Amino acid sequence: MRTLFSLLFISFYACTTTNAQYVFTGLDINPGSSASSPIAMTAIDTLLYFRAQHSAYGDEPWISDGTVNGTRLLKDIAPGTASSAAKSFTGYNGKVYFSAISTNGDELWVTDGNTNGTVLLKDINPGSGSSRPAYFFVSGRKLFFYADDGVHGNELWMSDGTANGTVMLKDIWTGPDGQDPNIDPSFIEINNKVYFIATNGSQVQGYELWTTDGTTNGTQLVADIRPGLATSGLRMLTKYNNKLYFFANAGSPDYGSLWVSDGTSNGTHMAVDPVTGTQIYDGPSSAGLVNNKIPVCNNLMFFGVNRISNQNINNLELWVSDGTPNGTKQLKDIYPGLYGCELDYLHVVDSLVFFFANDSLHGKELWVTDGSTSGTRMVHDIRKQVGFGCSPMFVSPYANKLFFGAYDTSSTTSYADLWVSDGTSNGTKKIKPYGIKGMSGDSRFDPVVCHNNMFFTAWFDSTGIELWVLRDTNYHADTSPPASIHNITDKYECSIAPNPAHDKLKVSWNISYEDAQISIIDLTGKTLLNKPVLAGQNSIEIVLPNISSGIYIVNIQHKYGVVTKRLAKD
Repeated sequence: MRTLFSLLFISFYACTTTNAQYVFTGLDINPGSSASSPIAMTAIDTLLYFRAQHSAYGDEPWISDGTVNGTRLLKDIAPGTASSAAKSFTGYNGKVYFSAISTNGDELWVTDGNTNGTVLLKDINPGSGSSRPAYFFVSGRKLFFYADDGVHGNELWMSDGTANGTVMLKDIWTGPDGQDPNIDPSFIEINNKVYFIATNGSQVQGYELWTTDGTTNGTQLVADIRPGLATSGLRMLTKYNNKLYFFANAGSPDYGSLWVSDGTSNGTHMAVDPVTGTQIYDGPSSAGLVNNKIPVCNNLMFFGVNRISNQNINNLELWVSDGTPNGTKQLKDIYPGLYGCELDYLHVVDSLVFFFANDSLHGKELWVTDGSTSGTRMVHDIRKQVGFGCSPMFVSPYANKLFFGAYDTSSTTSYADLWVSDGTSNGTKKIKPYGIKGMSGDSRFDPVVCHNNMFFTAWFDSTGIELWVLRDTNYHADTSPPASIHNITDKYECSIAPNPAHDKLKVSWNISYEDAQISIIDLTGKTLLNKPVLAGQNSIEIVLPNISSGIYIVNIQHKYGVVTKRLAKD
């Protein structure tokens, strides 16, 4: 393989705003003007795994730490210009698992980050047939995924990281038929149990709520929400207040509602009655939601609701819920009258939810809410033309702000500009013109935050659509691996309890800080929560955001330095 420097080109672009300086690094993976079109980007520990096109290797897996020297081809799995189409990169037990196409078909692969350590783990559908492993999910000591062995159809599998330990967990739809590969099982873990969406086919139920504890006997139906063969349309499985919330349709008169489950059949019911409660006729909508989860912020769930079904009118507006009928309401009639606000791209950034909406006057523009009616407002009119919105795309939180592609009145090409917002009009700025490719709606191209960098695809110069890295030089999240976490200022003692924590955390310290702030950060460097410490406080209780089990970093930043603690979330 040629040296990295013959494969990559690096360029810098700095933009200074009032509060931040942004440095861009361009990585020309496919040399010249030909595009590498990176997709399937996934942050795992301090590295980005993705696949990209190269004229000599085809469409293959790559790896990057955000630098030229640290960006390289992982392995040419399908030799020559053939493509392995690697995807679904998932970190598990110190290695990375993914699916890729080789002479064995589309099968399960594993890598330790080195070329020689990138190998086929198991040929699940023997020979040239493809098992097409997908929807990887890690829980405890198990890696769950769906695959088709050519005999049982697409079913639930499990792996311990070895070939012998990679087995079908249960043939849920017995016989050669299996789960629809296009239906996301939406795996989620709550209280050491994994919940997902599945069907046993023509036998009894359509697609309904299932659970597994990692054993065949422990893999079973939780509740048949819409009895019989009809499917309840489960979607957006989300952990909230230590219970499972989701959208489902139980049939007339329930055309879609917010449901809740404690993991038992009797404990699975509508959280909000669509008739006697808030009259949600068409129910909660998946429109605008990202990552297949309901956004949770300030201990509230945010989603869209369409209330008009009998008039065949889309009246989608933003709603909020605390899981109770009285606490479920429309936040604001953003587009007054019968028509909806075109709700899109809901993202949580610290204590705010950013989203895009159309108020009938400005077109689809950037909005923000704190969960109150008065706190739901348009942030900035980016495209100041009546009837035209900014056509947002490519939206991602990073460095306590929201980054996105958008068009303003000066946009003259099919490529959007890169913008940033801190939730204020003055803090909403264009930071790099022309280059964000219009790929809205395709999650394969979503930006990814990894080790204090934001990776994204763009066409900013003559190199074509390539991988770019954005760094906010004023943003310094602690992204050290858990093993190296230590207190920077041991003199100022701090404790967190309980640890592991479940839904609440108490942080205590031995002196009273002034102008202090507590942050919870994941291992990719993404800030999940910021909370100020009032003068004179010696302890503070924090309601943990809606995060999965794992290791996180708690930073207590004050004028004397930073105290860093490791937090285990159970």
